[in-house]
Amino acid sequence: MISIEDLKSWVEKFDSEAEIYLLLDLLNKKIKIECMLDSIVAYAQQDYENAKYFHKEMYRKDQKPYCLECKSLNVATHDQNGSPITDFANRNGYCFNCDDFAQIKGVK
Repeated sequence: MISIEDLKSWVEKFDSEAEIYLLLDLLNKKIKIECMLDSIVAYAQQDYENAKYFHKEMYRKDQKPYCLECKSLNVATHDQNGSPITDFANRNGYCFNCDDFAQIKGVK
């Protein structure tokens, strides 16, 4: 059984800056609930490697990449040479709408 403390700890670790987006992703069926639950349980049992793995797997793979901040689909995750775009600050792409590096969701 998952306690509210387990859920709070998990959200604080993985989605503390984007709690509202997590809820929106759940409502819009962009998250596989079974993987989310597995991640929460693994984190509660201090199995951090599996918690991270299931958190990554909980997002549906068929969605288009979008900017976490503005939800724009006008994003790039690779440059013209095919190299990943990153600024090494947990931002894995570039949002043309924000005109800045951004955390892109929906990327494999």
